[in-house]
This record gives sequence, structure tokens and C-alpha cells, in this order.
Amino acid sequence: MLLFDQPVTELGAAEVSRRLYTSTESAAARLSELANAKLLVKIGTEPPMYRFNVASPEAGTVANLERIYKERRVSVISFIYSKPSDPLRAFSDAFRLRKDEP
Repeated sequence: MLLFDQPVTELGAAEVSRRLYTSTESAAARLSELANAKLLVKIGTEPPMYRFNVASPEAGTVANLERIYKERRVSVISFIYSKPSDPLRAFSDAFRLRKDEP
């Protein structure tokens, strides 16, 4: 969302890490992942710079996420940091035999 807000702005890992209070290594890894997913465009400088890919098929989803984040920030953050559920385990637990209690 940092780059979505300014689609013509190019940022590198050092600047992203400073703005998001994370390590440069973590920022570099996330930027690379987002570029591989085609959400960001990697500019071939050294160190690499990135900008939001406005042509990405997911650009509309990011716009919706930004809107929801502005309306329900705590809910979005809680969802991001919640432990993902294991659908297979939930399904198998539904058939688990339990001893009846008196």
C-alpha cells in the first residue's frame, strides 16, 4: 500500500525499511516477492528500486484493501497477524470421536 499510494514513486529496500520500521533485508525480500507476483515493477538499478504496477490484475484488489484498511485498520492488522487455520485439520476434527462425558 506504501507504493500503491504513489504509483509513480520508486522506492528501494532501504527507504521502505525506514518507512515501515523493519530491517532492510526483510524489506528487500518482501519487495522481491511482490515483484515476482507482478504487483510491483522492479527497476533494474543497483540497488533495485520498485514502483507499484498499475497494470497488475490485482490492482483493484489492492485498492479495495486500502479502502478497507482505512475503514477497519485494527481488523485488517489482526487478520494479517492471526494464525492461519488448517482447513484439512478442521475437517478431520469434525469427525474426531470424543469420549462422552457423564
